[in-house]
Amino acid sequence: MRSYGGLPMIRNFLQLHGKRIGNESNEVFVSAASAWGIAIKTRIGKLKGIPHLLKKYNELIVADDFLHLPITHLHCLRAGSFDWEHKDPFDRMLASQSQLEKLRLVSRDPVFQSFKISLFW
Repeated sequence: MRSYGGLPMIRNFLQLHGKRIGNESNEVFVSAASAWGIAIKTRIGKLKGIPHLLKKYNELIVADDFLHLPITHLHCLRAGSFDWEHKDPFDRMLASQSQLEKLRLVSRDPVFQSFKISLFW
């Protein structure tokens, strides 16, 4: 059974879509950009109460049978070449990875609707 690290946002998401994500026959990829973004947001105080989880980040990913999605030079080149006014490097990277790897991006952020990517949430 997947634990999801006790994060409230993940719990809320699972209430809506838990059967799909929780289905262990589905592969779930977690971008290295997500780890980077979570670490920065924790450091600057935007995410509170999870510093202890950062120390167990890999353990939580592995325990849930999720797969790490590394950032490659191809992802970087695509992210940097988007003709898109939104400048957030994490959003650009996630959109790039979604496009190149043909993966559905789990996000409810409307900023991603301008991309030709598949969204889930």
